[in-house]
Amino acid sequence: MNAVFAMFHVPTFLVVMAGIGLLSATLIYSLARSYPSTIRGLHEQAAAFAIIAACQVLLAVRGPLPPMWLVWLPNVLQCVAVSLVAAAMLRFHGRRRRRPALVALCVVNAALAAFAVSHPEHSRLAWGGVAFCVGIGAMWAAVGATARPVRSTSFGAWTVTLGMSVLGTVCLMRAGSIFMGAEAAAAPARAGTIAFMFINALAMCATCLGTALMASERLSEELRDIADRDALTGVCNRRAFFAEAQRRAAGLSLHGGACRRGAGPAAAWGVATRRDREVAADGFVPSARLGIVQIDLDHFKRLNDTHGHPIGDKALAAMGRLLANSLHANDIAGRLGGEEFAALIAEPSNEALLAVGDRILRAARTTGPDTTDCPAFTVSVGLALGAPGESLKDCMVRADRAMYAAKHAGRDRMVLAEPHQAHDHEAAAGAPAVAPLMSAAPAL
Repeated sequence: MNAVFAMFHVPTFLVVMAGIGLLSATLIYSLARSYPSTIRGLHEQAAAFAIIAACQVLLAVRGPLPPMWLVWLPNVLQCVAVSLVAAAMLRFHGRRRRRPALVALCVVNAALAAFAVSHPEHSRLAWGGVAFCVGIGAMWAAVGATARPVRSTSFGAWTVTLGMSVLGTVCLMRAGSIFMGAEAAAAPARAGTIAFMFINALAMCATCLGTALMASERLSEELRDIADRDALTGVCNRRAFFAEAQRRAAGLSLHGGACRRGAGPAAAWGVATRRDREVAADGFVPSARLGIVQIDLDHFKRLNDTHGHPIGDKALAAMGRLLANSLHANDIAGRLGGEEFAALIAEPSNEALLAVGDRILRAARTTGPDTTDCPAFTVSVGLALGAPGESLKDCMVRADRAMYAAKHAGRDRMVLAEPHQAHDHEAAAGAPAVAPLMSAAPAL
């Protein structure tokens, strides 16, 4: 084994690692230049790889430079690099960077490395402390890579976590072996150094790959959000709203109404049957666990003609904010077109639907010049509760008819549609089925 280690040319491998670090820094920096500024932390990551490349070059140099530059500076730079990776991961996820703690870690590492160079008789403990600081920084970076909830953490984040966790674990193990004196002999020390360099190179590649994947996945999320969101109101656009509504209806059909968003098939009945998938494709709501709210601004054309389209746009934007504040986190809102909006209420009852409609009506009545830059306006609301065997389309039709019934009854009110009747949903093309009018009088 010693003969194998003796054949290993350390300076050449260090130069190769420096090249990997420089290529990684160039790749990440190019991503930082071309990606939107909302994807943060890439500049810190590129700087970390550049520092790692400089560190490997310094370790590969022999002869002209003094020991302080050959020993002290590379170890300090390595701790700075892993601290930058930790800061980059936290910034990428929008978390607060713990700058004092990271700076303190680098300062302690620098002091220990300087003490090891100037006091060779106590170098064993000092170098153990240096390895410990580098390991703590790497573990911090691993934790920062998965700063978001586990369910939303990307494959790229797990790649970074794996690379930095392995590096941190090896550094901490090496620190323990140095403290215990296991690396006092020349051959074990050389073997440990070579193994550490290999692991460092693998961690560098994993971190670079994971960072690129994280940035790409974040860009895809932002582009998907742009494609799915109505730019004026901030709610879902028509396509995204119906796609999400259909998906939720299908999910409820597959899982008997028991699955929440993001839950897998095992959460309820297990693997779906072919009949389940056929029913889901048609968007059937299996139970009264899905509610539709349709909202239309009253006299919106008059508002546009009187005050102009810019004021009408402000009214629509105010309506989007109003819906966002009136719904729960699991509900979704969308703009169907013009001044017409809709909301999908998860797991409602008639009472819950009426409460949602009442909140929307009250919020619209209090919207005006004092709270927004647009005139006061009111809305008409139609409510429909999904029934067993009813398709999403039929439920939307009932909510739409209820909304028009509210308009015909005088506007600024809500109407709850009558329960769905499976035997006559095709014959009821003419007259709307609605319950007695609710909230007919506006609040004073």
